[in-house]
Amino acid sequence: DNTYAIALENADKALESKEPLGPAKARNKAVEIAQGEVFVFLDADTILSENFVENAVKAIQINSNVVGTCKAIPDPKTFSTILYYGFNDIMHMLKIYKGFVDGVIFCSKDLFLKVGGFDPEKKVGEFKDFMQRAKKFNVKYQYLGNCWATTSARRVVEKGLFGAVWFWVWWKLTSSFKKKDKF
Repeated sequence: DNTYAIALENADKALESKEPLGPAKARNKAVEIAQGEVFVFLDADTILSENFVENAVKAIQINSNVVGTCKAIPDPKTFSTILYYGFNDIMHMLKIYKGFVDGVIFCSKDLFLKVGGFDPEKKVGEFKDFMQRAKKFNVKYQYLGNCWATTSARRVVEKGLFGAVWFWVWWKLTSSFKKKDKF
């Protein structure tokens, strides 16, 4: 899909792989060459608000033991996608559910290394898995309500509202009982 060429046009560095890595392995590989102290991980189909990085850095400067996300805006905006993402945002804002993120998380380099990075066996749910493992280090969860990320709502569009909810419920149930998820 020409991702590498697009990345080269818009970044100081880009990684090219001869084989598909999957999101978890690709993110871990990027960390190997990253030079910053704050890491922001986002899906390829996610666009951040202009104030996101500044606010993520501020949150980590206050407490380096932070992992967080921000408000999600679905693309496309339909009744189903707005309902689905709106519910997720309320859950994050109230800190009821920490981990089912939509397209972006941030943390310090030190925390990322302590947690051990993303599980390279994960094909889906790597953000949730990372945040769950980070809990062992008494992290503070941070929801940046004044920032947003526009992210693909393709699962809701493809599967419908109830199909998308069932997909994540099924993933949570099956991954809770297995070391390796089969997705």
